[in-house]
Amino acid sequence: MVLRRYGRAVFSCRRIVWPVPLAALALVAAACGSSGSSGGGGGTAGGSDSAYTLACLGDFSGPLGFSGLPVRNGFETYVASVNKAGGVDGHKVNVLALDDTDNVTTGKTNYEQAVSSHALGSFCENGGIWASLAPFAAPGKAMQMGLAVTDNYTDPVHPYIYRATFGAIGLAQEQIGFVKYLISQGKLPPDPTVGLIYFTDVVTQGMDTYFQTALKQLGWKIVADQQFPLTATSATTQSSAVASAKPDVVLSMLTDPSGLFVDRELRQQGFKGPDIEFTGANGVSTFQSLDDPEYFSQSVFAYPGDTEVPAAVTELQQSKTFGFTQSNTSSFFSAGYVMAIVAIAALKKCGNGCNSVSYNEALNDLGTVNVLGLAPGVSITPSDHQIVNSGQFYVWDSAKNAVVKAGPPITVTSK
Repeated sequence: MVLRRYGRAVFSCRRIVWPVPLAALALVAAACGSSGSSGGGGGTAGGSDSAYTLACLGDFSGPLGFSGLPVRNGFETYVASVNKAGGVDGHKVNVLALDDTDNVTTGKTNYEQAVSSHALGSFCENGGIWASLAPFAAPGKAMQMGLAVTDNYTDPVHPYIYRATFGAIGLAQEQIGFVKYLISQGKLPPDPTVGLIYFTDVVTQGMDTYFQTALKQLGWKIVADQQFPLTATSATTQSSAVASAKPDVVLSMLTDPSGLFVDRELRQQGFKGPDIEFTGANGVSTFQSLDDPEYFSQSVFAYPGDTEVPAAVTELQQSKTFGFTQSNTSSFFSAGYVMAIVAIAALKKCGNGCNSVSYNEALNDLGTVNVLGLAPGVSITPSDHQIVNSGQFYVWDSAKNAVVKAGPPITVTSK
């Protein structure tokens, strides 16, 4: 039996339990006769009793832990449900979950551990550090799928690299699409002035670059453009600069922690228009705490417990059954759950004897995947490694005490 615990594994062998560093994982597994890690040959599974290993790598406790932890828990919840039902063609699926705290050195070490532990591939990646770690995927012959893959790795498609949501351009297109919706509803002027505010990151800076060109082409003037460090606990100066420019609308690129203080600071400084967030600050608790009818945030994935999506109710129940209850109401939980559905679908297609190379081949040509309504239109083809192309904006409804949909789904053109 193998239990994962943040970069260490616990093996039970002849009723003796040892904490074992992952570097020694294969040796201990062999000594114990454990099926906790796939065999050699790049992750080849042997007989019907041997287990597959999938890695879940991301920031679970650092500055982006608000998104990484629910992603990990969603991923592990679905895998646990598969194992309870008998695994994949008789194979148990182990999850090797490693926390990088958004540190590139730790992230590289974790990825190397995943490869040496014969993980068929890695999922969950939620931090900008993975832009610099993506080049290791093809040489390591272990695919990567995450939320923070930069556009240059999916357009054109790169081998072994997959994106579970939008890149910088797609995220920016989502916000622009929602502004157009508000214009169509008469809630903004035809050519609105725009304020930009965001935490500094490779993805948000890519969005800012796209906005500079795209908004100019639309005839929308950028009257303020402010950024602040990811770890900041206040952005009073930046918020004041944006509010004093008197934009019609603010496009913000924030985290759940910074979403709270930036929106409040903007309102305190007198800004009364729509604050349209990209995807980082869409937690239920963020919406509830702000209680702001002009605060909108986007998500590709359904919120766990959403009664309009039966699978969202199921995943929430499963999270309690299997003990993955931290952050289990976040849409990032559904993101991890959906990635696990995709991961397991590729395992089934790969078949007995699957290794990291044949697993990537199966994933590369997986086609349409039924993700039970938790995300729209999920598919992977050799020419398209971004698994989704549509998102939904949400707003807080104080009367219902719930997050509700705002406007129609918005489709992006960027892959």
